[in-house]
Amino acid sequence: MSTTDQNPPPTEPATPAGSGEPARASGAVRAPEDVVGARNTAEDSARNTAEDSARISARALVGLCASVVVAAAMVRLWVAGAGWFYWDDLILHGLASGYSWPSPELLLTDHDGHLMPGGMLLAWIAAHAAPLDFRLPLAQIVVLQLLAGAAYARMLWVLLRGRPVLLVPLIAGLVIPLGLPAATWWASALNVLPLIAALAWAVTAMVQLARTGHRRHAVWAAVATIVGLLFVEKALIIPVVAAAVLLAGWWTAGGGRTELLALWRTTRVAWAGQMVIVAGWVAVFVVVVGRLGGGEPTDPDAGADVGTGAPLDLPSLAVHTYRLAVLPTLAGGPWRWERWQPGPPLADPPVVAVILGALAVVGVLWWSLSTRRRTGPIWLGVALYPLVSAALVFVGRAGPFTAAEIVQTLRYHAELPVILGAALALVLAAPRRSPGARGACRWERSRSWRWWCRRRCRP
Repeated sequence: MSTTDQNPPPTEPATPAGSGEPARASGAVRAPEDVVGARNTAEDSARNTAEDSARISARALVGLCASVVVAAAMVRLWVAGAGWFYWDDLILHGLASGYSWPSPELLLTDHDGHLMPGGMLLAWIAAHAAPLDFRLPLAQIVVLQLLAGAAYARMLWVLLRGRPVLLVPLIAGLVIPLGLPAATWWASALNVLPLIAALAWAVTAMVQLARTGHRRHAVWAAVATIVGLLFVEKALIIPVVAAAVLLAGWWTAGGGRTELLALWRTTRVAWAGQMVIVAGWVAVFVVVVGRLGGGEPTDPDAGADVGTGAPLDLPSLAVHTYRLAVLPTLAGGPWRWERWQPGPPLADPPVVAVILGALAVVGVLWWSLSTRRRTGPIWLGVALYPLVSAALVFVGRAGPFTAAEIVQTLRYHAELPVILGAALALVLAAPRRSPGARGACRWERSRSWRWWCRRRCRP
């Protein structure tokens, strides 16, 4: 009996999208689309496709995504509508009303250390179209929220290739309260919501560029970065996050040096454009603003109650960021708020909210590490990201009258749900662990870890 009469060897498809990795011995180099976004094995991919197609159609999935985005925008509009102009809102409104035309002098105004010509333009429109009428700022907030939500949903759609499971990170990212305060305060929304939209759009464009090689995606990524920088300087993180997503996709796909070089060759033009944009913006920022943060108050007695918080140093900011700002929101907190008049509300979570947030983190990590391969570095990067916000606050807001509780206003972490959503999408797209593959887990080499490996790697 011939070999073909028994068990025919598996054939490898010429186009590897959605299948397992081709054999390296053949000398074939995987296409860029296989480097970005980890692929399941052929069996897992076929099972996922069959389950997804049986569960929901693409048109119905688009409708569900749109419903989630609109519902989140309406909830935040309802919260914002309960207030009125507050603090920086009136400053921006009064500043913009003094100009009959949005001149460069207005657009390039240094507002508390921020260079935000896009936000100044929207403030000018509101000040002249409907002076002191809060309905127009509310309309701007809801439009920006819809754009940010749509860009976020599109990013998840691309990362997960239209699988219905994208609803999980979509709902989670829009429901957790981490982005709520910034999206319901007009002055903050003018910074944060365009940043979220630009960040999600740039990540999507870079992933599509790596998959297809079409230069138009590089142009869209550049446009997204420019738009983000027109509203807030924190948009400098956009190229960094996009690069991290591409590297995470390459890593979870099990790519090697050859695939990494192919990824670089496909996207290097886009990175060159990003560097030019960042360098140009930094030059303008140095000339126009020339400093970081809002500076120190000239009158120490101005403002009633500045609180009694810890001094502003980086370790204190990090502790407050993780323990009192980020962790409680992952469990739906903080549930309780404090306020130092006349400042914005501070998250004041009870201990149970912090504990539940920590348990949620542990649960997600356990699921990810036990069911998906090579996902640990993704969560490590996510865990380090809040330090970026803490460091920016430390650099930009340091002063004798600033307490570490400033990071508990949550507006400094409003883009973190997008980072969390991208990470969860990458984990969901990562190859599943093979429970029956003996010797596949490196932990089996150690006798002390063998019992844990059997629970983790065996059926």
